Amino acid sequence: MDLVRYERTGESALREKAVRQLEDALVHWRALSVIGASHYLPYRMSRVGMTFGWSYYTDEVENDIRIAERIEPLVISAAGTAG
Repeated sequence: MDLVRYERTGESALREKAVRQLEDALVHWRALSVIGASHYLPYRMSRVGMTFGWSYYTDEVENDIRIAERIEPLVISAAGTAG
């Protein structure tokens, strides 16, 4: 929600908070990956044609952080430019 609020307001503290939350989530995702791997084997999700295992998606979770760090606000300034 903080990232959406940042997009709407341009308030940089909101983006920083969102990035911190995503970084915290990555720590938990990695822990879940270890726990999941110790209890479950990766499996094929035939409906979507992909293999599931939490660790298979760590790169995507990391990419979410990079996206949040680069995202620009949707707010249009009086000069007619975003940000």
